[in-house]
Amino acid sequence: MAGVASKVGQEQVSAVCLGSINNPVKFAGQDFKKLKEECLKLGKLFEDPKFPAAQTSLGKDKLGPWSKEAKGLVWKRPKEIKENPAFIVTGAERGDVCQGRLGDCWFLASIASLSMNKDCLFRVVPQDQSFDKGYAGIFYFSFWQYGEWVDVVIDDRLPTKKNKLLFVKSETSNEFWTALLEKAYAKINGSYEALIGGHMVESLADFTGGVGVIYRSQSAPNDYFQIIQRTLRDKCLAGCASIRDAEDESIVGGHAYTITGAEEVTYNGDKVQLIRARNPWGHKEWKGAWSDNSEEWKKVNEEDKKKLKYNPDDGEFWIAFPDFLKQFPKVHICDITLSEVCCSDNYKYCLTEFNGSWKKGETAGGKYMSDTFWMNPQYRVTLTAPDGDTSKKSPITVSLMQKANGKKLTRTGFYMFKVNPEDTVPLGKEFFDTSEPVVRKDGFIDRRDVSGRFELLPGEYVIVVTTKKPAKETDFYLRVFLEIAPGAQTPPGGGVLEDTYNKL
Repeated sequence: MAGVASKVGQEQVSAVCLGSINNPVKFAGQDFKKLKEECLKLGKLFEDPKFPAAQTSLGKDKLGPWSKEAKGLVWKRPKEIKENPAFIVTGAERGDVCQGRLGDCWFLASIASLSMNKDCLFRVVPQDQSFDKGYAGIFYFSFWQYGEWVDVVIDDRLPTKKNKLLFVKSETSNEFWTALLEKAYAKINGSYEALIGGHMVESLADFTGGVGVIYRSQSAPNDYFQIIQRTLRDKCLAGCASIRDAEDESIVGGHAYTITGAEEVTYNGDKVQLIRARNPWGHKEWKGAWSDNSEEWKKVNEEDKKKLKYNPDDGEFWIAFPDFLKQFPKVHICDITLSEVCCSDNYKYCLTEFNGSWKKGETAGGKYMSDTFWMNPQYRVTLTAPDGDTSKKSPITVSLMQKANGKKLTRTGFYMFKVNPEDTVPLGKEFFDTSEPVVRKDGFIDRRDVSGRFELLPGEYVIVVTTKKPAKETDFYLRVFLEIAPGAQTPPGGGVLEDTYNKL
């Protein structure tokens, strides 16, 4: 049957487990060390047969053979572009990300955010790589994919025109780590074209194994500014999306920016909340209040300017929080603290994960209130009170990811229903005909990841994962995080989760 469950406990996420950060899966079966050793032994530079310097790696439509970008394109190695190329020059920084002719601002804004957390950065971008001793034209990067870390090998032939990189580049002309990272991400997604358009929360999750959440200004909580502050303080990753029809010409409409700061400054005796954002273009900044060289900065003392790292004309700018809310209606935050369940011995959460499928006539029942809704995969969770007080709510985080693998996305979502201990699961049509969900994530938009954090009273619940329409087929990966009770030696501690579908 579809939806084979894979419970993962503490003993299964050890450093030796295949797919862990210390023992990643080899994408396409390519072993970096073996391939590099072979190239060095034969005295040749690596040419990747799995992602060749050819039209197939660019794409078929927007980057097809007749596209403007593809015409006149030449694949070149960094040593053919610059005399003294370097993988990283004086540290990997957000200034190393300058967008080229590829519409992947969402991905590049995520790289800039990644560079602000060196622990996460060094997992994705191994530092022991260079164009010097041992160079063989081969590099590798690590990405998190549906519960596993994966090493992706590439050769260093990059798309160029007139001897300049066509896509992402660094402000430092002989630095190439961002261009090579972009190529590796294009490979794992099937082509460069696959990176045109996307959501920051997806690439942020692929960089960290964290859980992405999107906040909207219109429905943001009262402590929205403080949430962003805590996000950056905890070294979580964050970005924002600008309003599509931006009235201010200094804001690029429908564009992704990296959030790099959230601070308060004294101005005319009052506290002003400021957000710092960066355009992945490396230029074109906000020109309103608190922008570079605005009148407001003249009334801020030099000490505060230094603290805020005030630096004009670098693609990065400060903006007052009320203006930020108007210009950037969405904020993407990736909670990397949840990823520590896989990468740290300091367990704060119990993670249970499942891999499953929606199949026509079997498990693809469609959204709530559909006649076949009851057919969808169901997962039963028992929430307990960490401190024994059953009147207090317990937190639960649910993350549903569909395995698109380059295919067109199917609109997905999930629901949670309160059940009684004596209820027989999986639940049938009669139950859903008379029950209302206590949690519903059924916006059903075109996004790979649908996630949410909720607080519910202790008890038993059933999670139902679903596509918007019945009979839509795709594979999915479900994660459920429960907090561990204080003092607990091993997970679970916050509750238990079981796959009820496979008990059919």
